[in-house]
Amino acid sequence: MKSIQEFFQSLYNHIHPLTAGLLVLVILLLAMIAWSAYFSHVTVNSNPPTPTLTSLPNEATPLPIEWQENAHQTNGIVLGGVILVLIVVGGTLSTILRRQVPRTR
Repeated sequence: MKSIQEFFQSLYNHIHPLTAGLLVLVILLLAMIAWSAYFSHVTVNSNPPTPTLTSLPNEATPLPIEWQENAHQTNGIVLGGVILVLIVVGGTLSTILRRQVPRTR
């Protein structure tokens, strides 16, 4: 039977240091989440406030007159956003699908 030292030595030889570091980071983050969840249940007030009715204002919040007169310009903003997204996606796809040309020195 292997000793604990031999076990950790073989584990050290087979695991990449970056993988081990990321594993430790994930374990630390999960521990912090569990710890904060525990304390959030501990500090909960046992007497929750009772809901009360509040009156709403009678009129809606007024919009600026510029927004009401130019409501149709929203279509142009959406169209511009779609064009920008298509440019980014097209550039990404062209970079991914580009043939790798061997470089000579």
